[in-house]
Amino acid sequence: MVDSRSRSVSSSGSGSATPGGCMVGERIGGFAKRGVGTAVRALARALPAPAAERLVLGVSSHRTRAELQRLIEALISYLSPAELRSLCVELANGTPLLEDLTQALTARGFPVGSETTTKLVALALRRAESAVAFGLWEDLRAIARTEQSTLDHVIHAYASYADVLQRLDFELEGAEVLELGPGHSLLGGVLLFLWGAARYSAVDPFPIACLEPEVFQALLDRLALPSLLGARDPAAARRAQEDMRARFERAVRFTAGGVEFDPDLLDLRQEDAAQLSHADASVDLVASTSVLEHVRDLDAVAAECARVLRPGGLALHQIDFRDHRDFAQPWAFLEHSSEAWERMHAERPFDYTNRRRLGDALAAFAKAGLELVHRDDYERAALAPERAARFAPEFRDRSQEDLEVLGSLLAYRKPSP
Repeated sequence: MVDSRSRSVSSSGSGSATPGGCMVGERIGGFAKRGVGTAVRALARALPAPAAERLVLGVSSHRTRAELQRLIEALISYLSPAELRSLCVELANGTPLLEDLTQALTARGFPVGSETTTKLVALALRRAESAVAFGLWEDLRAIARTEQSTLDHVIHAYASYADVLQRLDFELEGAEVLELGPGHSLLGGVLLFLWGAARYSAVDPFPIACLEPEVFQALLDRLALPSLLGARDPAAARRAQEDMRARFERAVRFTAGGVEFDPDLLDLRQEDAAQLSHADASVDLVASTSVLEHVRDLDAVAAECARVLRPGGLALHQIDFRDHRDFAQPWAFLEHSSEAWERMHAERPFDYTNRRRLGDALAAFAKAGLELVHRDDYERAALAPERAARFAPEFRDRSQEDLEVLGSLLAYRKPSP
């Protein structure tokens, strides 16, 4: 079954105002003092009805995700992890709380049945529990909101991946992870290792990874910052930070010339993703960020992902379908014929993009025998007919969706025998 819900968008904090002008944190906090049930009923009342409807229907909306995130951040600010777990049990047992939630939403003009309400509240609680479980990641991402460094970019991307992995019940602890095309930054792999992966391996045909000690020192410094979860569970936050720092010191060593990695823990190989040196069924997670739009043989890369994954393993790929020469003109490269495009990039392999669309990616991984379990078309734009008329003939018969989706996060699972 495909999980098509969109990943969340970080907001500015739990004190954000709802359309009614009431501070969400203050509103839910007051109810929370009188019990867990009333706190979640406050969550239901505070969520604008149109947003709730879009959420339940799985429609992507930045505003919806931001509204939900604010409410969840407020909720977890006032409920402990134990209370959240208790509430999940209460919901699973079908207690009167569900009826109360149904009435609360219905009274606000959102006609729902208990099944729909269950989906809405279960999603909210799952997000809340994820925020508690991955608190240090959320801490790093929150700190990164106001900065634009390489580290911040990686934190944002991989915290979003963490959301999807948690949603799909993927256990990163002890996992073997392979990243395709890390480019100039190995920070994502280091973060995955710090988060619990047993080993991280990366492949890239271009040896351009930045090994400047300042970049890795910045990550180490971040791990020393007080966690946002400290107010709720300082002891657990401190233990998690200490464990992450210890793992960092095991894997990364500062030298006079830069940094060195323990090859048994962090491994970088210069090779093509279409011809991996990894053994069959040797990896639990294959991930990439804005890489698959650059490969020349997408079918071969998908087949290699399937080959190296263990049964039950995941392939998680974020693909950018825009023209990278100018993101403001995302379809400009579709105006060239394949022959002309290949000729233009014959001597410029580094910035080559394959111009494959979402449908091509879906077909490649399906052909490789992998099962689509999550899809988030996080960026799309309306394409005017007169714009499409300028495309090369080979792109004119593409579906509207295939052309309008400009960015997608796809997760595939390798079926068990």
